[in-house]
Amino acid sequence: MEAANILALNLMNDIVTGKLTVEKARDVYCEVTSAFMMNRPAAYAEKLQFTVSKEANYDTDIVMIADEMVEQAIEKVNDIVDESMGNGRLH
Repeated sequence: MEAANILALNLMNDIVTGKLTVEKARDVYCEVTSAFMMNRPAAYAEKLQFTVSKEANYDTDIVMIADEMVEQAIEKVNDIVDESMGNGRLH
């Protein structure tokens, strides 16, 4: 139900920006969901109530696991697979 997703995003935004407490957001969720299901106006379930940035955004996270550790993890998984499946290797 797209309306429930839109409602959740609007309430999440209100919580993180300090507009609503979690408790109040729960109350609003019940009120808006009920209104929407009864075909009454429910703006919070119909469209986003906040501005979405139009700028190009991307994940700025930095990889913290060194290649050597990744290779060790692959070997560990392969060892587990070898023990449970015989000779099948994942990588």
